Amino acid sequence: MTFYNILFNLNGSAKSPKEVRERIRGFEYTDATSDIIRDSLELEGSGKVFIKCSTRILSNFGMTRSGAFRGINETDILPRCWTIIGDQVLEIHRKVVDSGSRDRYLLEISDSERE
Repeated sequence: MTFYNILFNLNGSAKSPKEVRERIRGFEYTDATSDIIRDSLELEGSGKVFIKCSTRILSNFGMTRSGAFRGINETDILPRCWTIIGDQVLEIHRKVVDSGSRDRYLLEISDSERE
């Protein structure tokens, strides 16, 4: 499964919100993603929410068994990641909230904004 298959039809047109919701419902990790979406409604500058949610999703996807995230814990690589990308994540989060259209945000922004 690719993001292309979730957000866009094969001809490149955006799928409807109904189609996206149906695709998400069929996703194997719906409980984890629902919890993360709920838990990340508000982000703060310290990165605690980011670290908590990242730890959960990486673990659920089996990415903590080997590689860069092997044996991940909340005092290791994720705080370093937050230090590097935290300001950008907060800015994206602010834009999504300000858009008033969280469900379709990625579909509705321009290419330059998405970049």
